[in-house]
Amino acid sequence: MAPRLLLVEDDLHSRTAITLFLGDAGYAVDPCPDFASALRHLQNAQNDVPDYAAVLTDYNLGHRDLTGLSVCQAMRRTSNRKAPIIASSSEMKYWEEVADVFKLNLVPKLRHQWDGPAILAKLEEIGIKP
Repeated sequence: MAPRLLLVEDDLHSRTAITLFLGDAGYAVDPCPDFASALRHLQNAQNDVPDYAAVLTDYNLGHRDLTGLSVCQAMRRTSNRKAPIIASSSEMKYWEEVADVFKLNLVPKLRHQWDGPAILAKLEEIGIKP
């Protein structure tokens, strides 16, 4: 069975591109456009669906008060609390400030897009392979 990933990205183009890229690489991806959708997926995983192998989140989710950091805080209260988090952004300074607290795996975006090969390398580095 393909490793299941939760992807949180507000930009439709970026979300679609990395979802297709990871799907072609053998991963099952649940894409979410915002915090509320991610929270629903995390709660569903807690109730009746296998846990996520990893959570990938952008920092800026289009809402000033609900960021990728909010996703990290919410997932730590679910059965997915031990899932690795791959955090990305065009401006990594926000993630760098909390990387140790949440044990984040940081992968910067390239020109505002997810770096597919770097994400695959990070997933393999942390032991998540299709």
